[in-house]
Formats: sequence, C-alpha cells, structure tokens
Amino acid sequence: KKRCNDEKDAQKSGRIVGFAAAGKSREKNLSAEGELYAIYLLKDYQGKGIGSDLFQAAKMKIKIRFKDFFVSVFTENNGAVAFYKKMGGLMIGNDHVDVESVRHKTDTYFWELN
Repeated sequence: KKRCNDEKDAQKSGRIVGFAAAGKSREKNLSAEGELYAIYLLKDYQGKGIGSDLFQAAKMKIKIRFKDFFVSVFTENNGAVAFYKKMGGLMIGNDHVDVESVRHKTDTYFWELN
C-alpha cells in the first residue's frame, strides 16, 4: 500500500493496528531532506514495541533516499514527545499549527542518518 511516499502498516491477527508514513520534507524552513509525516498506533497496542518497530521501518525507508529527517509533534502530546526523545530525536525548534481555530504549540525533532 502506498500513501504519501512510503507507508508501513502494523498488523496483529490480520487487523491493522497502526501505521507510519514518511517521505520528502514538506517544510521549506528546515534543511532536513526527509520527514516522518506520522506514526499512529491504536491505544491498546501502545507500549508493546510496535511503535518502535514502525519508527525503525520508516527510518530505514527514509535512509534509502535522504541523509536526515525530522518530525513535528504537538508539545502537549506528552506520549509522542517522550517517544521521539527515546528514539534519539534532537529537538531543534518550536513552532505552532492552527487546527480548527485552535493554536497548538509544536516541537520539532531531528535525526541525522549515517
């Protein structure tokens, strides 16, 4: 299955429980070449290593085409912030995004690939 540039699904007993999507950076103000667009995992499957597996799979796909990548996450999403720090992300900045007239602060994490 393809969506955006690359997508990886996590399946348990034939049921999709999460996905990761990544590809070329859409951000003009960052020098990073790649972007982790999203990792999503159903709550019941969080904390079981599946998110880490999805992250690593997305990272390997990104590494084929790009030398580095970033992800932006809502600052108030404590679980995601902790996850990306655990995955070795270096916080390189803060910004915001407006969703349905509500402003959300964002943190941006960066990885350099060897």
